[in-house]
Amino acid sequence: MATLAIKEIKVSQTKGIIATKLDQVNRAFNISRKVVLTTTDNGANYVAAFSNYGSGIGEAEEDATNPDVEEVINSPEDQEREGLDIISVTMALAAAAAVQDSPRLPKHQRCRQVKAKFI
Repeated sequence: MATLAIKEIKVSQTKGIIATKLDQVNRAFNISRKVVLTTTDNGANYVAAFSNYGSGIGEAEEDATNPDVEEVINSPEDQEREGLDIISVTMALAAAAAVQDSPRLPKHQRCRQVKAKFI
């Protein structure tokens, strides 16, 4: 485990601000696709940042579905094709553009040292 960067956040530490700052550090060092896990303290805003912007959650393992692509076109013919969801191209492109603009974080691991301190 190593410390890569220290950034002072002078505004309210919301989940969006935290995710953006962490993503900026990863991009600045050109390691966005190389980092597989980030360890932080157990603060609610850190947990929320990784829940909303993380590629996966280390402890909860939630399904990473995209809420922007919820409209599925279902006709009787489509229902016969099991496991196949058809979405509109416009919706898919809009969702892809939204994903590119939002911060991306790796999986999250809560610091066990901080957790042990409160026991």
